[in-house]
Amino acid sequence: MKAHVFPLNALFFKLRKVKPLTISGVSKLFEGLRRKTGIEDKPVSPHQCRRYMATIQLASSRSALDVQRQMGHTSLTMTNYYASLSVRDLKRSHDAHSPLWVR
Repeated sequence: MKAHVFPLNALFFKLRKVKPLTISGVSKLFEGLRRKTGIEDKPVSPHQCRRYMATIQLASSRSALDVQRQMGHTSLTMTNYYASLSVRDLKRSHDAHSPLWVR
């Protein structure tokens, strides 16, 4: 079975004419989603999603430089601030990539 390939601009199609999203519009969108899902007491925001994305990618052994570039940070310090890795994640990464670790 042949996979269907969508053109790149298909990701941004519009069903109806709408205004571009603003920062407050995105925040209102998240607030509405929190109400609909019943998680109003949880800290769900665009910032939390961005932080989660960085943390998951780094925990999955993606290069910190790649994550830094993707997030638009000028330094790795800011990327590290966003990503909260556990000691277990750091140990797993060390075990997987350390030249001293014998497999």
